[in-house]
Amino acid sequence: DEFMEEKEHCSEKDFLLGVLHEGLKKLPVKHYEALRLTILESRGLSLRNVCARSGIPYSTLRHRSKQGLCMMRKYLERTLRDRT
Repeated sequence: DEFMEEKEHCSEKDFLLGVLHEGLKKLPVKHYEALRLTILESRGLSLRNVCARSGIPYSTLRHRSKQGLCMMRKYLERTLRDRT
């Protein structure tokens, strides 16, 4: 019984990771790069420090990140809704 629960948990986790990965691949390159810089690889740096390292203006990176998150949210909502 415990083994089956663990197996179901792992398959659910794998499914969700797959959905996230697919959603990121569907983003326009500029939005993907913004999310990669600000969330996936920021390593605790402030947005201003990420901007200084990347050479992308603060307002541009912030805007693209927000748009990318909005696109990801819509994709996840649609995908998870369609699954049920």
